[in-house]
Amino acid sequence: MRIILSLLIALLGNPVFAASGPFISLSNTNFVVLLAFLLFVGVIVYLKVPGKLNGMLDERAKGIKSELDEARSLREDAQSILADYERKQKEVQNQADQIVANAKEEAKAAALVAKDNLNASIKRRLAAAEDQIVSAQIAAIKEVQNQADQIVANAKEEAKAAALVAKDNLNASIKRRLAAAEEQIVSAQIAAIKEVKDTAVTVAIAAAKDVISIGMNTSHANDLIESAIKDVNGKFH
Repeated sequence: MRIILSLLIALLGNPVFAASGPFISLSNTNFVVLLAFLLFVGVIVYLKVPGKLNGMLDERAKGIKSELDEARSLREDAQSILADYERKQKEVQNQADQIVANAKEEAKAAALVAKDNLNASIKRRLAAAEDQIVSAQIAAIKEVQNQADQIVANAKEEAKAAALVAKDNLNASIKRRLAAAEEQIVSAQIAAIKEVKDTAVTVAIAAAKDVISIGMNTSHANDLIESAIKDVNGKFH
């Protein structure tokens, strides 16, 4: 209603209402416009449009107020949720910091334990390696000793075999040399006998010549020949 009155006042204050001529006349456009406006306003009032508009506006205002209240409630809930989230986030951060601190402490303790275990493992491995080295040295010495003993035994066997072979070879060589010496002796004896015989024949011929030349008797010539042969034999024995 206030809106309608405001529109009416605005129309009355419009310069068009200052037109000349009788105002209440259908030929006056201003009057016709005013009449149409009043008719329109009457229809609106008859149809209770202002009340409906007020109701609609009130309902809209109530809706807006309800939305505002709901928005305020939502904001409060959101603030509460945000505060709760921040509180939980802070708690989670504290828990995370505590977990990290505990993890660091546990890591330090685990590192110390691992270091001790590593040192113990290294010592055990070094001790085992030393034992293996000692065992390997003992085994190597034993193997070398066994090889040396085997080499000595083989050398003895080879020496014995070589001695037997050398003895056999020496005996064979001595036999060969003795046989050669005997053959040389026999050859020398044969040659000497032949030479003695040849010399005896030569002496006998010479003696015969002497006998013939001096005119000796036969017995005396035989004695000279035998004496010459004995002299020759004495020279070759």
